[in-house]
Amino acid sequence: MDSIRDPKGYLIIEQTIEAPDIVRGVKEFETMTCCHCNRVVIKNPLRVRERGHCFRCNRYVCDHPGCNAGCTPVEQSLDLGLEIGSHRAPVGNNGKLIW
Repeated sequence: MDSIRDPKGYLIIEQTIEAPDIVRGVKEFETMTCCHCNRVVIKNPLRVRERGHCFRCNRYVCDHPGCNAGCTPVEQSLDLGLEIGSHRAPVGNNGKLIW
């Protein structure tokens, strides 16, 4: 269970331009990637409620309702798209799609 709590990535923002409302410097944020939609989420260190977790995938899921509704990992969705794309669409004698 500890492996899903570890940060999966980092976002580094380097502010080099001086502006009245912006402080110069480097900011670093932990990020996590949702296994169902592939969204990269910046972790809020002040968050107190539990983060989403898919017990079937045993991975992190974001707060999007579709990602919490069922288990469809992004890899499975991509494989399905590749499989469907590899089949040719049915074309009639006139060259137009049948369906």
